Amino acid sequence: SNGTRLKPLQPRNNDVLCGRGVTCDGHPGNINFRRIITKYKPQYQKGSQITNKNKNKTKQTIVLAVMKEIEGCSVPPARFLFKDLDTGRWCETDHSTAYNKTMRALRQVQRPTPISPESSLFISKDHVNVFDDKLFFETPTTNEDLLKNIFGD
Repeated sequence: SNGTRLKPLQPRNNDVLCGRGVTCDGHPGNINFRRIITKYKPQYQKGSQITNKNKNKTKQTIVLAVMKEIEGCSVPPARFLFKDLDTGRWCETDHSTAYNKTMRALRQVQRPTPISPESSLFISKDHVNVFDDKLFFETPTTNEDLLKNIFGD
């Protein structure tokens, strides 16, 4: 039973559905989950840069804060659910599974965004400036500038 309580449940709008695909990605609880993850991600990444013994404790505190916010932002509280492959029914995960899903989401690096929908060219690392612990992308104004910045003069 992979560490879960196998009581079939009906997913509510605030629940976080574990899994992949449109059903999970578009579920209101998962959209809220990603919003909260986005809010805490900078703190988590800063915590990852700590080199002392408090590093894991800092990261753990952030993961637990995310879970507490997700579970406590609605009544009844949100749950982390998974689909039992044998029965096709939704069941609540255990704390450890929910913790790991949250930690993976915080750790996940965003894929670079294309400069324009028509272009398959991505912003290169050379176009990133670090300023005040935030990343700023210099967006070239023309395709010619873009190619110059990527390949040189």
